[in-house]
Amino acid sequence: MRAELLDSNTLRNLAEARDFKEFLEILSKTPYGEELANAEIDVLELEQILNKKFLERLNKIIISSPKEISEFIKDYYIMGLEIKNLKRILRGKFSGMPSEWIARSLIPMRPYLSVNFEELLETKTLEEFVEALKETAYATLSESLRICVEHEVLWPMEACLNGLHVDRIEVSLMNLSPEDRVIVKRVLQTRMDIENLLAADKWGKEFGRQTPPRGYFYRIYGVPLEVLESLIKTRDLEEIIKSLGPPYYQILKPLLEDDVALVRRYLQRYIYEVLRKSKTRSDFAFPAIFFLLTSFENEIENLASIAWGKEQGVPPQKILKYILLPS
Repeated sequence: MRAELLDSNTLRNLAEARDFKEFLEILSKTPYGEELANAEIDVLELEQILNKKFLERLNKIIISSPKEISEFIKDYYIMGLEIKNLKRILRGKFSGMPSEWIARSLIPMRPYLSVNFEELLETKTLEEFVEALKETAYATLSESLRICVEHEVLWPMEACLNGLHVDRIEVSLMNLSPEDRVIVKRVLQTRMDIENLLAADKWGKEFGRQTPPRGYFYRIYGVPLEVLESLIKTRDLEEIIKSLGPPYYQILKPLLEDDVALVRRYLQRYIYEVLRKSKTRSDFAFPAIFFLLTSFENEIENLASIAWGKEQGVPPQKILKYILLPS
């Protein structure tokens, strides 16, 4: 399956395509060509095709992997896709988007943790959305509802979803070997620390030096609560992220220019490099599987980003700035 990954030159060619039509022509000559054959599609339909391909790859590896690895893959990746759908419904509802449009943006997948996407699409308020999830693994979203309603913001609920995902992953990784757990925990800690720092910065920008309510930070990892609160109260972003040292300063440096998208791109690159350096010679060992699936996930996100860039007339150099080219 590794041979199916697109190389850096192909991704550059895609980013440098004149328009979305030429992008599809180039993409049709890659391993995605069969799915694109004779297809008259827009960007949303392309995203559906890309995500179906990713799910097919996930399922192939789940079927062929030992139980402890397959369970981890399902919790890490399949639940991750389900949470993306929940966030898309939340954002769509919050911005007043019609349910039909939201439905088109959803990843075509079966519910993983008893989520009824059709029911959620019919909800009218955040309260109804949370109520529809009360019998699922996402029931504790209700704890972030008060903050969202009181401050008329959505991101505390999204942060709660991220935290619930990490909770689930931490349970499944206990069945992995101690060496493999170290790799996963390193990835999780960096992800959650960066998300908490972004949340602290966002709170400070929206609400000034006001202390966020209890429960705003779902889970504290390597960066202490005192540092997060200091970021909000002092607003000395550069000094605080410098004090954290690597990899945090390198990842968060674009935040000094309010470029959250580039922060996420640098985080993606950091995780990619951690996994690339951790993989063993055996393609069947956990580190190699984790790296392969993360590479496929990055590729799907890269292709979707390029496609939207072509659709919106974004210059190639700007597109390339925000995608992750494989090493």
